[in-house]
Amino acid sequence: MRYLFFVVLLLFLGACKNAPGLQGNAVKIFLDTEEVLPDEDTIYLTGNHAALGSWNPKGLAMTRRSETRWEKTFRVPKNTHLEFKFTLGSFDRESISNYGLIPNNSQLDVVEDTEVYFVLEDWKNPLLLPRVSKGSVQLHMVSPHNGLAARKVTVWLPDEYASAPERRFPVIYLHDGQNQFDSTQAFTGQEWQIDETVSRLSAEGKIQAPICVAIDNTFIREEEYGVVGKESPYADFVAYQLKPMIDSLYRTFPDRAHTVTMGASLGGLIAFHLAWYRDEVFSAAACLSPAFKFKQINLAPELKKYKGPKKDIRLYIDNGTGGIDAQIQPGVDEVMAYLKESGYPVYYQLVKGADHNESAWARRTEVPLVRFFGINQ
Repeated sequence: MRYLFFVVLLLFLGACKNAPGLQGNAVKIFLDTEEVLPDEDTIYLTGNHAALGSWNPKGLAMTRRSETRWEKTFRVPKNTHLEFKFTLGSFDRESISNYGLIPNNSQLDVVEDTEVYFVLEDWKNPLLLPRVSKGSVQLHMVSPHNGLAARKVTVWLPDEYASAPERRFPVIYLHDGQNQFDSTQAFTGQEWQIDETVSRLSAEGKIQAPICVAIDNTFIREEEYGVVGKESPYADFVAYQLKPMIDSLYRTFPDRAHTVTMGASLGGLIAFHLAWYRDEVFSAAACLSPAFKFKQINLAPELKKYKGPKKDIRLYIDNGTGGIDAQIQPGVDEVMAYLKESGYPVYYQLVKGADHNESAWARRTEVPLVRFFGINQ
């Protein structure tokens, strides 16, 4: 696995250095690919700086110099800390190792003009089925009718779906779908292990296994998930286009009582949004480490504007005490105070020491799954 480890840093020599009229330090990226890419493909740099598109997967197009050699030069202020990666235009097509692993972000502290060299081994394939230990998966590429970007939707079917062909199943809609089943496809390299957890709980007789619909995020994740008012194109897509599609293709219980959603961080916020504002479709939401108060987002004041009848919804909310989870605590506290004052039954747990990541969330999914799909609930 040479990507990230076979890296050479050299100082620029010649006219580029200290060239008059140019601001900042020059960074020149060279890379070779192990396979020849089709003519229509372009490699992009994306990273944490505006020069790299601020994590837009089409941030900065590289220039092809030969069948396998690419390069690009850009400038940033001196002492800039860069984090970046390579894509073919989307995070579904980012560079990976020959073993299917997603490398950590490349990092570079720019203190002078610099050259960096990489070898890229392979690329994610958005149509590659995620590896699951239980059940089966089917993929759908879905183009929202309201103009949002097309995205991959992975439908996980429990083993009982095949063994009981007359049976119908409840459904849970999961956000940040690429993180649910397969660590090699997850954008953090960590997965929620939903297939293992659901299968184990079903085998133990604790739940009726649901169909799991995992919706991939896009590079405008914050824009799509980060809403507090009723208007949300993403929520409309999930409730009014994707759900009818799933109900038409699979043996679901289509009623709201059997339709649940779950997510974490901003995914936890949009899960709450779906249960609160699309409650004619969704009856319950699990909100793990939800970003109820983050940057311009502040959910509690928006909830207080509601003057209608009490909503018939079930809610699970949790958060940890470490890292980012400690920072979101005030927003969680404010929303919980409103829900309690308004008489909403909410199961809440504070998990000491837990941080804001997929591994922590994977350990906590059992509680909401049992509460929402439990045999004796």
